[in-house]
Amino acid sequence: MKRIIAAILVLLGATLVMPLSSAAQSTPKQGRLYDIGIYVTDLKRSEVFYTEVFGFKLVRRWDTMLNRIGDGPEEEVALSGMFLEDAGGSKFEFLEQGKPEKRHISQQPLNHFSVAVDDVPAALKRALSAGAKLVFPDAPILYSKIGDLSVAHTQVIGLDGERIQIVQELNP
Repeated sequence: MKRIIAAILVLLGATLVMPLSSAAQSTPKQGRLYDIGIYVTDLKRSEVFYTEVFGFKLVRRWDTMLNRIGDGPEEEVALSGMFLEDAGGSKFEFLEQGKPEKRHISQQPLNHFSVAVDDVPAALKRALSAGAKLVFPDAPILYSKIGDLSVAHTQVIGLDGERIQIVQELNP
């Protein structure tokens, strides 16, 4: 019975507070999303956009960071950034790089990232009023079904060209 309950909670995305066996003493640190990194041209503008449109919270902000390669010396690098956190605890790292031509090509393949919301039309309205652009003007809100998963979703281009899918599960 405990295994069935644990399986159901895992499928629902719940976190077990108490271990079901002595073998499961802590939540694993490996294999979970740490953050999604996004280049932006203006940190303050991005902070306002993501906190007002999606309700993210500022966790940390910096103007420099210390880097060290292997056992070498630490080097201070001027790179402004911030961590924003969503309601579920996932972090988004925003790095201010005002010149897109200086961004590494290897850091460009991200197609989109998704933000879960309770009301797609309301979130879309907030995003558009904050400066986002609709990806699919002919189909602003789509309804999709994959197996038994049904969602309402849309996609916008954020303030720095990032593609954001706004998604709501209709049958959680």
